[in-house]
Amino acid sequence: MALLFLFNQSLLEKEKRVIDAIEFLKSKGVIFKDRYHILDQLDKQEALSYYLEKIHGGKK
Repeated sequence: MALLFLFNQSLLEKEKRVIDAIEFLKSKGVIFKDRYHILDQLDKQEALSYYLEKIHGGKK
């Protein structure tokens, strides 16, 4: 069974709550497939939007 979670910008502005929610889900056995390593970027100093721009390569 696969579940897809989409995080909109308003959630990402409250990154601490998102990180806590993700850690809780992981503790319950939820496995995240994150091929772009976006979850790893949530607790970094750099804004997530900059990272997303980097991996997107400026393509529209």
